[in-house]
Amino acid sequence: LDPSPSLDPSPLTRSLPNTFCFCLTKALLLAAAENVGDLRFAGNGAKSSAGRLEIFLGADYEWGTVSHGGFDQKSANVACRQLGYEGAKSFGLAKNSSFGVGDSWWTFLNDSRCTGDELHLLRCHWSAGPCARCDHSDDIAIECSTVALWAVPYEGQVRLIGPYPSKGVVEVYLKSEWGGVCSDNATFTETNSICRQLGYTNANGIDYGTYGGIIWINSYHCEESQECFTNCYHYSEIGKDWAQECSARYLAVSCEFLSEGPVSTYSTNCQWDLSTNVTVTSSFLTTTLVLDPTTSSSLLPSS
Repeated sequence: LDPSPSLDPSPLTRSLPNTFCFCLTKALLLAAAENVGDLRFAGNGAKSSAGRLEIFLGADYEWGTVSHGGFDQKSANVACRQLGYEGAKSFGLAKNSSFGVGDSWWTFLNDSRCTGDELHLLRCHWSAGPCARCDHSDDIAIECSTVALWAVPYEGQVRLIGPYPSKGVVEVYLKSEWGGVCSDNATFTETNSICRQLGYTNANGIDYGTYGGIIWINSYHCEESQECFTNCYHYSEIGKDWAQECSARYLAVSCEFLSEGPVSTYSTNCQWDLSTNVTVTSSFLTTTLVLDPTTSSSLLPSS
Protein backbone atom coordinates (compact mmCIF):
# COMPACT_ATOMS: atom_id res chain seq x y z
CA LEU A 1 0.00 0.00 0.00
CA ASP A 2 1.16 3.50 -0.81
CA PRO A 3 2.31 4.92 2.58
CA SER A 4 1.58 8.54 1.68
CA PRO A 5 -1.13 8.82 -1.00
CA SER A 6 -2.26 12.18 -2.32
CA LEU A 7 -5.85 13.22 -2.93
CA ASP A 8 -7.33 12.54 -6.35
CA PRO A 9 -10.80 12.82 -7.86
CA SER A 10 -13.13 9.84 -7.92
CA PRO A 11 -13.76 8.25 -11.34
CA LEU A 12 -17.43 8.96 -10.66
CA THR A 13 -16.85 12.70 -10.78
CA ARG A 14 -13.77 12.74 -13.01
CA SER A 15 -16.00 12.13 -16.05
CA LEU A 16 -18.40 15.00 -15.39
CA PRO A 17 -18.56 17.66 -18.14
CA ASN A 18 -17.97 21.25 -17.07
CA THR A 19 -21.62 22.05 -17.77
CA PHE A 20 -22.89 19.33 -15.44
CA CYS A 21 -25.45 20.15 -12.79
CA PHE A 22 -27.96 18.10 -10.85
CA CYS A 23 -31.60 19.21 -10.75
CA LEU A 24 -32.58 18.83 -7.11
CA THR A 25 -36.29 18.64 -7.77
CA LYS A 26 -37.06 15.32 -6.11
CA ALA A 27 -35.95 13.18 -3.18
CA LEU A 28 -33.08 11.29 -4.84
CA LEU A 29 -30.24 13.74 -4.36
CA LEU A 30 -31.70 15.40 -1.30
CA ALA A 31 -31.71 12.09 0.59
CA ALA A 32 -28.86 10.83 2.72
CA ALA A 33 -25.68 10.17 0.76
CA GLU A 34 -25.35 6.56 1.86
CA ASN A 35 -27.19 3.53 0.55
CA VAL A 36 -26.98 0.07 2.11
CA GLY A 37 -23.78 -1.61 0.97
CA ASP A 38 -22.01 1.60 -0.11
CA LEU A 39 -18.23 1.53 0.24
CA ARG A 40 -15.76 4.29 1.03
CA PHE A 41 -12.08 4.72 1.82
CA ALA A 42 -11.18 6.38 5.12
CA GLY A 43 -8.12 6.99 7.27
CA ASN A 44 -5.09 9.24 7.34
CA GLY A 45 -4.33 10.36 3.79
CA ALA A 46 -7.15 8.32 2.25
CA LYS A 47 -8.15 9.14 -1.32
CA SER A 48 -10.82 7.90 -3.71
CA SER A 49 -8.65 4.97 -4.84
CA ALA A 50 -6.99 3.93 -1.57
CA GLY A 51 -7.61 3.81 2.16
CA ARG A 52 -9.12 1.80 4.96
CA LEU A 53 -12.18 0.08 3.53
CA GLU A 54 -15.51 0.88 5.19
CA ILE A 55 -19.05 -0.25 4.36
CA PHE A 56 -22.46 1.23 5.20
CA LEU A 57 -24.35 -1.62 6.82
CA GLY A 58 -25.84 -2.98 10.02
CA ALA A 59 -29.22 -2.98 11.74
CA ASP A 60 -28.92 0.75 12.41
CA TYR A 61 -27.27 1.48 9.04
CA GLU A 62 -23.92 2.99 9.90
CA TRP A 63 -20.37 2.94 8.63
CA GLY A 64 -18.12 0.13 9.81
CA THR A 65 -14.79 -1.34 8.82
CA VAL A 66 -14.30 -4.60 6.88
CA SER A 67 -12.59 -7.57 8.51
CA HIS A 68 -9.58 -9.28 6.93
CA GLY A 69 -11.06 -12.72 7.65
CA GLY A 70 -11.26 -14.50 4.29
CA PHE A 71 -10.47 -11.27 2.44
CA ASP A 72 -8.20 -11.94 -0.54
CA GLN A 73 -7.21 -10.47 -3.91
CA LYS A 74 -10.56 -11.41 -5.43
CA SER A 75 -12.40 -9.59 -2.62
CA ALA A 76 -10.17 -6.54 -3.08
CA ASN A 77 -10.86 -6.53 -6.82
CA VAL A 78 -14.62 -6.61 -6.22
CA ALA A 79 -14.42 -3.73 -3.71
CA CYS A 80 -12.43 -1.61 -6.17
CA ARG A 81 -14.79 -2.46 -9.00
CA GLN A 82 -17.76 -1.36 -6.89
CA LEU A 83 -15.98 1.97 -6.36
CA GLY A 84 -15.45 2.46 -10.09
CA TYR A 85 -11.95 1.03 -10.64
CA GLU A 86 -10.94 -1.99 -12.69
CA GLY A 87 -9.28 -3.83 -9.80
CA ALA A 88 -6.98 -3.71 -6.78
CA LYS A 89 -3.23 -3.14 -6.89
CA SER A 90 -2.67 -4.26 -3.30
CA PHE A 91 -4.40 -4.86 0.01
CA GLY A 92 -3.43 -5.58 3.60
CA LEU A 93 -4.10 -4.83 7.23
CA ALA A 94 -4.89 -1.17 7.81
CA LYS A 95 -2.80 -1.15 10.98
CA ASN A 96 0.29 -1.71 8.85
CA SER A 97 -0.46 1.26 6.58
CA SER A 98 -0.55 5.02 6.99
CA PHE A 99 -4.37 4.87 6.93
CA GLY A 100 -4.53 3.37 10.42
CA VAL A 101 -7.31 1.42 12.10
CA GLY A 102 -10.89 2.58 12.35
CA ASP A 103 -12.81 3.92 15.32
CA SER A 104 -16.30 2.80 14.26
CA TRP A 105 -18.47 0.71 16.55
CA TRP A 106 -18.70 -2.21 14.12
CA THR A 107 -16.51 -4.43 11.95
CA PHE A 108 -18.42 -6.15 9.13
CA LEU A 109 -18.06 -8.85 6.47
CA ASN A 110 -15.94 -11.40 8.29
CA ASP A 111 -15.13 -14.57 6.35
CA SER A 112 -15.84 -13.00 2.96
CA ARG A 113 -15.28 -15.15 -0.12
CA CYS A 114 -15.64 -13.76 -3.64
CA THR A 115 -15.37 -15.47 -7.01
CA GLY A 116 -13.90 -12.28 -8.46
CA ASP A 117 -16.70 -11.68 -10.99
CA GLU A 118 -19.03 -9.80 -8.65
CA LEU A 119 -19.72 -6.09 -9.13
CA HIS A 120 -20.81 -5.54 -5.52
CA LEU A 121 -19.07 -6.76 -2.36
CA LEU A 122 -22.35 -7.92 -0.82
CA ARG A 123 -22.78 -10.39 -3.68
CA CYS A 124 -19.87 -12.37 -2.23
CA HIS A 125 -20.37 -14.94 0.50
CA TRP A 126 -19.82 -13.43 3.94
CA SER A 127 -20.86 -13.94 7.55
CA ALA A 128 -23.99 -11.90 8.21
CA GLY A 129 -24.00 -9.20 10.86
CA PRO A 130 -21.16 -7.53 12.75
CA CYS A 131 -18.14 -9.65 13.63
CA ALA A 132 -18.34 -10.22 17.40
CA ARG A 133 -14.82 -11.60 17.69
CA CYS A 134 -13.18 -8.97 15.46
CA ASP A 135 -11.50 -5.76 16.54
CA HIS A 136 -9.98 -2.95 14.54
CA SER A 137 -6.65 -4.71 14.30
CA ASP A 138 -8.48 -6.80 11.65
CA ASP A 139 -9.39 -3.80 9.46
CA ILE A 140 -8.59 -4.07 5.76
CA ALA A 141 -6.99 -1.34 3.62
CA ILE A 142 -6.85 -1.38 -0.18
CA GLU A 143 -5.06 0.47 -2.96
CA CYS A 144 -7.06 0.29 -6.19
CA SER A 145 -5.82 0.64 -9.71
CA THR A 146 -6.40 4.20 -10.86
CA VAL A 147 -7.81 2.94 -14.17
CA ALA A 148 -11.57 3.48 -14.29
CA LEU A 149 -13.81 0.44 -14.66
CA TRP A 150 -15.16 1.83 -17.93
CA ALA A 151 -11.75 2.70 -19.45
CA VAL A 152 -12.35 -0.01 -22.08
CA PRO A 153 -16.18 -0.13 -22.15
CA TYR A 154 -18.34 -2.70 -23.87
CA GLU A 155 -21.29 -1.85 -26.09
CA GLY A 156 -24.28 -1.34 -23.82
CA GLN A 157 -22.27 -0.81 -20.63
CA VAL A 158 -24.03 1.33 -18.01
CA ARG A 159 -22.51 3.65 -15.42
CA LEU A 160 -23.69 6.26 -12.92
CA ILE A 161 -22.03 9.66 -12.94
CA GLY A 162 -22.54 11.63 -9.76
CA PRO A 163 -21.35 12.42 -6.27
CA TYR A 164 -21.79 8.90 -4.82
CA PRO A 165 -21.02 5.41 -6.21
CA SER A 166 -24.62 4.23 -5.89
CA LYS A 167 -26.40 7.25 -7.36
CA GLY A 168 -26.07 9.60 -10.26
CA VAL A 169 -26.99 10.30 -13.89
CA VAL A 170 -27.30 7.13 -15.99
CA GLU A 171 -25.02 6.81 -19.01
CA VAL A 172 -24.94 4.06 -21.64
CA TYR A 173 -22.01 3.36 -23.96
CA LEU A 174 -23.02 3.19 -27.64
CA LYS A 175 -21.25 3.97 -30.91
CA SER A 176 -17.92 4.58 -29.11
CA GLU A 177 -19.43 7.32 -26.94
CA TRP A 178 -21.17 7.66 -23.59
CA GLY A 179 -24.64 9.16 -23.67
CA GLY A 180 -27.59 9.68 -21.36
CA VAL A 181 -30.99 8.05 -20.98
CA CYS A 182 -34.18 10.11 -21.14
CA SER A 183 -36.07 10.17 -17.85
CA ASP A 184 -39.54 10.85 -19.28
CA ASN A 185 -40.98 7.33 -19.05
CA ALA A 186 -38.75 5.80 -16.37
CA THR A 187 -40.40 3.85 -13.55
CA PHE A 188 -38.89 1.65 -10.86
CA THR A 189 -39.27 -1.33 -13.21
CA GLU A 190 -36.79 0.25 -15.61
CA THR A 191 -34.43 1.65 -12.98
CA ASN A 192 -34.35 -1.71 -11.18
CA SER A 193 -32.91 -3.22 -14.38
CA ILE A 194 -30.28 -0.49 -14.56
CA CYS A 195 -29.25 -1.04 -10.95
CA ARG A 196 -29.09 -4.83 -11.40
CA GLN A 197 -26.79 -4.43 -14.39
CA LEU A 198 -24.52 -2.43 -12.08
CA GLY A 199 -24.52 -5.18 -9.44
CA TYR A 200 -27.18 -3.80 -7.09
CA THR A 201 -30.51 -5.51 -6.39
CA ASN A 202 -32.88 -2.60 -6.98
CA ALA A 203 -33.40 1.14 -7.30
CA ASN A 204 -34.62 3.23 -4.37
CA GLY A 205 -34.85 6.62 -6.06
CA ILE A 206 -35.52 8.22 -9.46
CA ASP A 207 -34.65 11.77 -10.43
CA TYR A 208 -33.22 13.66 -13.38
CA GLY A 209 -30.06 15.66 -13.99
CA THR A 210 -28.91 17.80 -16.88
CA TYR A 211 -25.61 18.44 -18.62
CA GLY A 212 -24.45 19.11 -22.16
CA GLY A 213 -24.35 15.81 -24.00
CA ILE A 214 -26.25 13.35 -26.13
CA ILE A 215 -29.16 11.14 -25.09
CA TRP A 216 -28.88 7.70 -26.69
CA ILE A 217 -32.06 6.11 -25.33
CA ASN A 218 -35.42 7.82 -25.35
CA SER A 219 -38.41 5.47 -25.04
CA TYR A 220 -38.08 2.09 -23.33
CA HIS A 221 -39.84 -0.47 -21.16
CA CYS A 222 -38.48 -3.22 -18.90
CA GLU A 223 -40.09 -6.25 -17.31
CA GLU A 224 -39.65 -6.66 -13.57
CA SER A 225 -37.36 -9.69 -13.78
CA GLN A 226 -34.91 -8.26 -16.33
CA GLU A 227 -31.38 -7.96 -15.00
CA CYS A 228 -29.89 -6.05 -17.93
CA PHE A 229 -31.13 -2.67 -19.11
CA THR A 230 -29.84 -3.62 -22.56
CA ASN A 231 -32.44 -6.42 -22.69
CA CYS A 232 -35.36 -4.08 -22.15
CA TYR A 233 -37.66 -3.14 -25.00
CA HIS A 234 -36.48 0.05 -26.75
CA TYR A 235 -39.19 1.77 -28.79
CA SER A 236 -37.01 4.54 -30.22
CA GLU A 237 -34.07 4.28 -32.61
CA ILE A 238 -30.84 3.32 -30.86
CA GLY A 239 -27.88 5.52 -31.78
CA LYS A 240 -29.79 8.71 -32.52
CA ASP A 241 -29.35 11.76 -30.26
CA TRP A 242 -32.72 12.30 -28.55
CA ALA A 243 -31.65 15.30 -26.45
CA GLN A 244 -34.04 17.73 -28.13
CA GLU A 245 -37.06 15.44 -27.91
CA CYS A 246 -36.26 14.64 -24.30
CA SER A 247 -35.70 18.28 -23.26
CA ALA A 248 -32.26 17.16 -21.99
CA ARG A 249 -33.80 15.51 -18.92
CA TYR A 250 -31.20 12.86 -18.14
CA LEU A 251 -32.33 9.95 -16.01
CA ALA A 252 -30.67 9.80 -12.59
CA VAL A 253 -31.12 6.88 -10.19
CA SER A 254 -30.19 5.76 -6.72
CA CYS A 255 -29.34 2.05 -6.31
CA GLU A 256 -29.17 -0.13 -3.21
CA PHE A 257 -28.39 -3.70 -2.25
CA LEU A 258 -31.00 -5.69 -0.34
CA SER A 259 -30.11 -9.26 0.65
CA GLU A 260 -33.54 -10.50 -0.37
CA GLY A 261 -33.24 -8.95 -3.83
CA PRO A 262 -32.75 -10.90 -7.07
CA VAL A 263 -29.25 -12.01 -8.01
CA SER A 264 -27.83 -10.16 -10.99
CA THR A 265 -25.64 -11.59 -13.69
CA TYR A 266 -22.15 -10.18 -14.18
CA SER A 267 -22.48 -7.06 -16.28
CA THR A 268 -20.47 -8.24 -19.31
CA ASN A 269 -23.41 -10.57 -20.00
CA CYS A 270 -25.43 -7.41 -20.70
CA GLN A 271 -23.56 -6.26 -23.78
CA TRP A 272 -25.27 -5.56 -27.07
CA ASP A 273 -24.22 -7.40 -30.20
CA LEU A 274 -22.71 -5.06 -32.78
CA SER A 275 -24.48 -6.56 -35.80
CA THR A 276 -26.75 -4.31 -37.84
CA ASN A 277 -29.84 -6.25 -36.78
CA VAL A 278 -29.63 -7.58 -33.27
CA THR A 279 -32.24 -9.73 -31.62
CA VAL A 280 -32.34 -9.40 -27.85
CA THR A 281 -34.20 -12.20 -26.13
CA SER A 282 -35.51 -12.39 -22.59
CA SER A 283 -38.06 -14.62 -20.89
CA PHE A 284 -40.73 -12.03 -21.68
CA LEU A 285 -40.00 -10.56 -25.09
CA THR A 286 -37.94 -10.50 -28.24
CA THR A 287 -37.14 -7.30 -30.11
CA THR A 288 -34.85 -6.21 -32.91
CA LEU A 289 -32.48 -3.33 -32.28
CA VAL A 290 -30.78 -1.33 -35.02
CA LEU A 291 -27.22 -0.42 -34.03
CA ASP A 292 -24.29 1.13 -35.82
CA PRO A 293 -22.26 -1.81 -37.27
CA THR A 294 -19.14 0.34 -37.66
CA THR A 295 -18.41 0.50 -33.93
CA SER A 296 -15.08 -1.20 -33.23
CA SER A 297 -15.47 -4.73 -31.89
CA SER A 298 -12.21 -4.25 -29.99
CA LEU A 299 -14.25 -2.43 -27.36
CA LEU A 300 -15.79 -5.72 -26.29
CA PRO A 301 -14.14 -7.52 -23.38
CA SER A 302 -12.38 -10.79 -24.10
CA SER A 303 -14.47 -12.67 -21.54
